[in-house]
Amino acid sequence: MEILVKTLEGLEPALEQEIKNLGFEEATVLNRAVLFEGDIKDMYRANYELRTALRVLLPIHKFEAINEHMFYRKMQEINWSEYFNVNQRFAVYSVVSSQYFTHSKYMALKAKDAIVDQFRDKYGKRPDVSTYNPDVEVNIHIFENKCTISLDSTGESLHKRDYKVASVEAPLSEVLASGILLSSGFETAKIFHDPMCGSGTFISEAFMIHCNIPPGKFRQEYAFMKWKNFRQSVWDAVKENADAKICGPTTIQFYGSDINRQNMF
Repeated sequence: MEILVKTLEGLEPALEQEIKNLGFEEATVLNRAVLFEGDIKDMYRANYELRTALRVLLPIHKFEAINEHMFYRKMQEINWSEYFNVNQRFAVYSVVSSQYFTHSKYMALKAKDAIVDQFRDKYGKRPDVSTYNPDVEVNIHIFENKCTISLDSTGESLHKRDYKVASVEAPLSEVLASGILLSSGFETAKIFHDPMCGSGTFISEAFMIHCNIPPGKFRQEYAFMKWKNFRQSVWDAVKENADAKICGPTTIQFYGSDINRQNMF
């Protein structure tokens, strides 16, 4: 199956290399994303181990449409009960760049209507829509007449590592910090010192890279955990295999300082 990993603009090469380092030689670089083939285990690994990933999408259907009626019909061709049940909550998000469709929120609404109507026709009731902590997040991407429907396996953006007890105003993104570090060759140094460390994002990410600590080590929730096909044993094995590679700091000493002591973590 296809696995689409989103990232920040400019970090595509770093993400591609990360994916190849996981053992996937065939990866296609796109705009702010990298696409590769894998299975459920690989989707779990992408969420847990990729430092420059923002989110991991699972494309489930692709089609062409030039008006809202075609779009609605094509959305109804997807068997939505395969992915979630009528008692679960879902949300729809869309990105549109098209001469045929001009309003992303309207297309998200049409997608929601198609999903809800299908459940109502099958079961006589419909699932609730909730943008706050939904069980399933549906991602719609439309470019001209080409529509890609994906499930968001991540939930909250992967830059939220959950290792900080507090943050500061305008913090540096953990994903951006990792991308810079992976491109810098910092591991050839003996001392890593950030004299304006703020809440310590650069130091934390550098330490985790150096010690092979997975970026998802401290995170507790992912969207895929609420999916009907979630496999706890596979997820546990993914974490166990990645965590087994963790090692203590060996060649680098890490230092951080900041003029504002309240920023220090």
